[in-house]
Amino acid sequence: MVNAFLNRAYIYQQNNDFEKAIADYSSAISVNDTNAGYYAGRGWCYQNAEQYDNALADFSKAIELDSQTASRYLSRGLCYMQVEQYDQALSDLDKAVELDSNYADGYLFRGGCYTELKDYDKAIADYNKAYELGTNNLMNYYYGLSTCYSAKKDYDAAILVWTQALESDPKSAIYYNNRGWFYLEKGDYTSALPDINKALELDSTSEESAMFWDSRGWYYFKTDDNAMALSDLSRALEINPDMEAIDEVYCHRAQVYYDMRDYDKAIADLDKSIELDNEYSEAYLFRGLCFKAINKPVEARADFQAAINSSTDQSIIDKANNELSSLD
Repeated sequence: MVNAFLNRAYIYQQNNDFEKAIADYSSAISVNDTNAGYYAGRGWCYQNAEQYDNALADFSKAIELDSQTASRYLSRGLCYMQVEQYDQALSDLDKAVELDSNYADGYLFRGGCYTELKDYDKAIADYNKAYELGTNNLMNYYYGLSTCYSAKKDYDAAILVWTQALESDPKSAIYYNNRGWFYLEKGDYTSALPDINKALELDSTSEESAMFWDSRGWYYFKTDDNAMALSDLSRALEINPDMEAIDEVYCHRAQVYYDMRDYDKAIADLDKSIELDNEYSEAYLFRGLCFKAINKPVEARADFQAAINSSTDQSIIDKANNELSSLD
C-alpha cells in the first residue's frame, strides 16, 4: 500500500503537481510515520510549492529520525538558503560535509551559501573541492565560481572558468556568452564580440538567447554604437519578456537612452526595472541622473538616496553621494 502512494507521489513530482504528491506522501506517513525518507520527500514537495515552513518542519523531522545521513542536512540547508536564512543554512551544510567528507554537493552548495554571505575565498575553496570530488552539477559549479571571481574583480579567472566549461562542451551557446560577458566586464571588447556572436550563431531564437542579445547590445553600447545597442537590447526584451534578468535588460537599454539624451524613454525603462526589483541600486542611480538632467531635483535626490540605501557596491554609493552633493 505504501509503495503505491510513493510511486504515485513520484509521478506527481515529475509533473510538478506538488499538492497531489504531498497528499500521497502524507498517506504514506500515516501508514509509517518513522521513515525519514517520506518526510524528506514531502519536504521537497512543500519547498517546490513554496510552503517553506512546512518544508523546514518536514526536513527537521527527517533529521530527527535519521541524524547521520548527510543528505538530510543538505536538504534543510538548501531550504534555509531559499528563505535567505544563510547562517542556519551554513550550519546544516557544515554538518553535511562533517558527516560525509566526500560529499561533492555538500561542498558545492556550501560554496553557494558562502557566496551569498560574500565570503568569496571560502566559497571558491568549496567550489573547487566539489569539482575535485566529481560533482555532477557542473553548471552550478561554473556559475558559482565565476560569480565569486567577478565579485573579486578577477575577470581573468572568471574567463578561465568558462574556457574550462567550453572544453567540456564546445557547442554550448551559454558558455560562449558567459565568457564573452566577462571579457566585456574586463573591457576586452575585441575578445568579447566573437564569443557573443558565436553564442548567437548557435542559438538566436530560443527564450534563452535573450541573454545573448542583451550581451551583444551591451557590447555595442560600450563601443559607442547606440543604434545597434538599442536594436539588440529591444530584441532581448521581445524574445523573452519574462527572463530572470529582465530588470537588468531594461536598465541596460535605459542607459543607452540616457546616453542619447532621450530621458523620458530612459525613465520609462528604469521605472520597469525598479518595479521588478525595488533594491536595484544601479537603476535608482541612473533614474536619478535622468531626473537631474530634466531639472527635477526632488525626484533625483530621492533616487540617489535610494541607490545608496540599496547598494553594497562602493562605486555606486560614491557616485550617488557625489550626485547628491552636486544638488546642494
